[in-house]
Amino acid sequence: MTFTILIFLSILTFSTKTFLTQYFYREKIETYQDIDFYLTYDQNSNARYFSIRELANKMDIEKEFKYIVPFFQMNSIMEINNNTLNYVNILATSLEDFKKVTNISNSYTQLNQNEILITSTIGKKYTILTGDTIYLKLGGEEVPFKVIDVIDDNGLFRDNNVFIDKDSNIKYFLKSFGMEDLNPIFTKNIYNRVYFSLNDDSKKEEIKKEILDIPQYKNYLLIDTINNELIEESVTKVASILFLVFTFILLSVVLVLQSTLLIIFEERKPQIGVTQIL
Repeated sequence: MTFTILIFLSILTFSTKTFLTQYFYREKIETYQDIDFYLTYDQNSNARYFSIRELANKMDIEKEFKYIVPFFQMNSIMEINNNTLNYVNILATSLEDFKKVTNISNSYTQLNQNEILITSTIGKKYTILTGDTIYLKLGGEEVPFKVIDVIDDNGLFRDNNVFIDKDSNIKYFLKSFGMEDLNPIFTKNIYNRVYFSLNDDSKKEEIKKEILDIPQYKNYLLIDTINNELIEESVTKVASILFLVFTFILLSVVLVLQSTLLIIFEERKPQIGVTQIL
């Protein structure tokens, strides 16, 4: 019995790992699409943003990349009319760049200050419609934003992400970082994450090294959007948890069956005894 259970659990775990691997890969591909890697800061670093000016100066962008899309990303608390609070991740860049990494209508030509796009995930969860007003906590104040549209989750724009135009709302970011006196003209090239899509995937490691060799970026991180080691690590963790759950369930079932059979056997002992006497 024990050997049979172990064989069954091994087969089940192997099947689960295969499914989980496919799931994680599919999720990454749906999110990042043709993005190969991104540049960002180290969580342990004091620097939370950087200039992308040197990328344009030192790299042949048109030759090496399909596109480069810079974002200023930060977490915030969203509040709606009924005082429901929820954490959201703000994506801020130009509308033109935003269209490169999402599938949104080309009818959007401009997003003004205090205008916002939200995902259908947020819209459905909190019953937010086009034209509604939500509030984001930025720089110690609640800033109102009018919902211009609720967009189906796709690409980078999914789950709890919201989008605003960076340049027209830069004053809120500056206030969040205690730099409200800085002239916005100096922040034109300031971002904290840059997504890269290569023309030639085979040159990925070469180009990543070239970027990190630029002195301004040597202390930052270049992260592959599809990292086999991280996916395998995630799969192993989840599969291990599921293995323990399956084991507990099977052992519980076996114990229940054993107890039930013992009760049935005890109840039928007198009948068995009479049968043997006869």
